[in-house]
Amino acid sequence: MIKIGDWIRTDLGLSGRVIGTGVLTTREWPAWKIETRDGKITAVLKEDTELWVKGD
Repeated sequence: MIKIGDWIRTDLGLSGRVIGTGVLTTREWPAWKIETRDGKITAVLKEDTELWVKGD
């Protein structure tokens, strides 16, 4: 189970530390809010991610 503080990645190679949850678009798709290694904040669909490194 993924939680805030864990590192996740997608099939497309995007990875980052989970900093929150939310929804994307008006369809309200469940999403993770992440901070990438270079400090950018973005969101990815929960269904497209896998746990990479467990957080503290």
